Amino acid sequence: MKSPQDMRIIQIDITNACLYQCSNCTRFCGHHKKPFFMDFETFKRAVDSMKGYHGTIGVMGGEPTLHPEFERFTAYLASHVDKAYQKDHKSLIAPQKDFIESILLENKENSEVYEYHTGARETVTGAGLWSAMVPTYKKYYEIIQDTYKMQAVNDHGNIMYHSPILINRKDLGIPDEEWIKIRDNCWAQCIWSATITPKGAFFCEIAGALDMLFDGPGGWPIEEGWWERTPDEFGDQINWCEYCGIAIETFTRNANDWIDDVSDSMYRKLEEIQSPKLNKPDRINRVVIRNGVIEEKSKAGALEVRKDLFYDNFSSRFNTDKSILYPDGFQAIVETGIHSMEEIQTWLRDYGACFDFICIISAITVETDANEAEKIAVVSADGHWGHGFLQAYRRCSETKPIIYLSDLLPLNPDVLDQFRTVVLNPGTMHMTDMAAEKTDVVAQNFDRGLVAMFHKNAMAFKKIGQDYIGNANSFQAIAVRWEKGKSICFDSSVIEDTSYMRIKSGKAYAVYGAGKVGMTTINDIKKIDSKIVFLVDSDKEKWGTNIEGIPVLAPAKLKEKRDEYDQVVIASTYYKEVLETLLALGFKKTEIIVNE
Repeated sequence: MKSPQDMRIIQIDITNACLYQCSNCTRFCGHHKKPFFMDFETFKRAVDSMKGYHGTIGVMGGEPTLHPEFERFTAYLASHVDKAYQKDHKSLIAPQKDFIESILLENKENSEVYEYHTGARETVTGAGLWSAMVPTYKKYYEIIQDTYKMQAVNDHGNIMYHSPILINRKDLGIPDEEWIKIRDNCWAQCIWSATITPKGAFFCEIAGALDMLFDGPGGWPIEEGWWERTPDEFGDQINWCEYCGIAIETFTRNANDWIDDVSDSMYRKLEEIQSPKLNKPDRINRVVIRNGVIEEKSKAGALEVRKDLFYDNFSSRFNTDKSILYPDGFQAIVETGIHSMEEIQTWLRDYGACFDFICIISAITVETDANEAEKIAVVSADGHWGHGFLQAYRRCSETKPIIYLSDLLPLNPDVLDQFRTVVLNPGTMHMTDMAAEKTDVVAQNFDRGLVAMFHKNAMAFKKIGQDYIGNANSFQAIAVRWEKGKSICFDSSVIEDTSYMRIKSGKAYAVYGAGKVGMTTINDIKKIDSKIVFLVDSDKEKWGTNIEGIPVLAPAKLKEKRDEYDQVVIASTYYKEVLETLLALGFKKTEIIVNE
């Protein structure tokens, strides 16, 4: 077992509310009659208690973004993490073409290798978030990217694997002596996290969840230094291991099946607490055990033991076909100036299909088709710019990006379609003044007017305030108050595409790293029918050796043999050091991949 001080992550479980009830969930979502929501004072104590800890302070659920005070919690965490470990930059400001690879890159850029008492481990020191990227994640996207240095995200759109937890070792007939060895070498406690729940601090996140589920005695006081306890000081908390079967090699199940594998004694405990999930027999697999062996019929639909491998790769945590992070449409605020009714109708005929809702600011009476009453609204330009804009602004929803046009500008629908396929940061102002610069969103030969894209729930709007907006004399008066660094050009050229980091089939790679991560990378590349030309490693002792028939060379060989492969894959926990070496050798970032 590990002391929490040697863990690279310690969680704060702020809720067990969730939109999912995954198979063998570590928080037992679906078994609680009512979810809990940590109160703010407890959260403050939890954050404050982590003073001196070197690693990731995780915010977790359930789905943490469902907590009604998530924004308040995040703001406190951002300001009370040790200043040396606070996030020092805003990230993912530009639209993301390959969101999940951008998250991986962000995690790696914020990582370090830290020498714990039990050895060197890769970690991100500061705030971390665990989320299923549900609508509330999208709602808080801006503050999440501003605050969290590390994100473990998974939209549940692909297959993932969960080991049974509610299989009791006594039901399997495992004797005490054998069990103690299994328990004390639990892979989950060794690679995962201690946690803080509303009931106290725990040496293991699953122990904390079991205490919540079965109304246990609670954890240690949430106070500075609790996480310095060593295994010989875990005391009665170790008793929760008796109810947890994750350390036992049984089988795994697709989490998206929503089926919990439960042995008899644990089933009876679920009956005692009147678990709602027991009312759904197709969601419970009551495991049959005879003579210490799980019957094959109880493994129906299960998979081989995978232990700590939950996903095929990092990118499988995100499904581009199912994700809700992409824009689900656009709204428009359009000023018509002195244009005639005929010109307005022509514009609507040409570009109206680009938008789900259009609010027209006009000095004339604009007639619209009765069938479009829900799609098109008209507000009066009463001589004061701010009044008209504020009326239009209030008509728009918070869920979709708004495109503001200072005139009946000729749009490029193809470019707007590109923005439908990217993940947008709602805190970003995209703006171009056609008199000063060109943009491919508007016809290139058009040299007047202003076009901008923004979201109503941007933090900038909260700070600017509607009183100021209503009294502004132009859109530029709002734009100049936008947070620095979050205002960029409205043009498809600003879209960031990190798909170059994705290992692809039919390619040739050189792999930097001949250790444990290197072995995983070899398997990942082979699985998709690509090849590894050679490995390199900083350890001179490995030069001239072979791994699975692949030669291990010195890093300098990367330049000599550059024409033999497409990209270099970093397969090392020492990401920053290796990246620095590659950049010094003259490699561009687009020539470098990082493998999780």
